[in-house]
Amino acid sequence: MKLAKSYFQRASEAGHARAQFFLGEIYETDPRVGNRVAAEEYAKAAAQGHTRSHYMLGRLCLGGLTKGEPPSDDDVERGRTHLLEAAKADHAKAKLALGVLYQTGQGPVAPDEAEAVKFLREAALAGDDIAQRKIAAYYKRGVVDSCPSSWRSHPTSLPESR
Repeated sequence: MKLAKSYFQRASEAGHARAQFFLGEIYETDPRVGNRVAAEEYAKAAAQGHTRSHYMLGRLCLGGLTKGEPPSDDDVERGRTHLLEAAKADHAKAKLALGVLYQTGQGPVAPDEAEAVKFLREAALAGDDIAQRKIAAYYKRGVVDSCPSSWRSHPTSLPESR
């Protein structure tokens, strides 16, 4: 792992977005390294338009950059911004994360049911099973107009419902 890390570090210093992303993952999973160091690598790759880095950075910011401490309001805003960038690139997990963020609210982001439903529906249509369960709960509560026929034709629907 040390050898791989050293290669990723050199490639990261040379500006390679994928190396910066992978180095961010290495730092994030290393208990000796703080989330802020991982976030720095993700931010370098995100600045180059790397979609997964936008998602990972957004998720990291919403969880708190200092392990064991809640995120600051600035971190939450930064997280939302990066998740929105990933969602624009059709990243399903980013859409799910945004849906949950708007569903529950966090820091300066107030709960917004319409935004939550919008992002959860998009993630569900992209095949995310967690989003499908969450959007189903909205349908069950009657928050969203139900249109079962449109769900039957979706590729992730159960075969017996088609």
